[in-house]
Amino acid sequence: PLGKGLIQQLMKGKIAGHPIHVMIVHFPSALYPFSVALDWIALGSGAVTFSASGYYSLLTAIGTSGLAMIFGVIDLLRIGSKDKAWNTAMIHAGLNVLWLLCFATLLGIRMKNDPCAIQGIGYLVSSTLFVFGMLYSNFLGGELILKHGIGKGDQ
Repeated sequence: PLGKGLIQQLMKGKIAGHPIHVMIVHFPSALYPFSVALDWIALGSGAVTFSASGYYSLLTAIGTSGLAMIFGVIDLLRIGSKDKAWNTAMIHAGLNVLWLLCFATLLGIRMKNDPCAIQGIGYLVSSTLFVFGMLYSNFLGGELILKHGIGKGDQ
C-alpha cells in the first residue's frame, strides 16, 4: 500500500512494493532516441516544430534520468562488492553518468542560442552516437535484472 511507510519504501527504492528504478528508466530510454529522431526530422524537413519537440524531449529525458539515477544508486548500494553483478552494475552506472553528462552538454550547447532552432549535423551525429552508447548501458541494465535478479524481489 502507498500510504503505509511510504518514506521507508522510497528509501528502499520501492513504491507499493515495486522497484522504482526499473519503472522510471523507460522514460529516458525512450525520450533520448525520440529527441534525436525529432532533431533529424527537423533537419531534413526544415520544420522548427520538430526541433522544438526534440528540445523538450531532451529536457524531459535529462530530468527523468536524474530521477532514475537516484533510485539506481539505491539499487547499487544493495549489491555487495563480491557479488557477481557488482562489476556489471558499476559499468552500467558509470556509463549512464557519462551519457547523462554528454546529453546535458548538448542541452547546454542548445540553450546557448535558441534551444528550439534546428541543430547542425555535428550536434545530430554526436547525439546519435550517445544514444547508441546509452543502448549498450540499457543492455547492461537488462543483464542486471534478467541474469542477476537485481531490482526484483527482496534484494
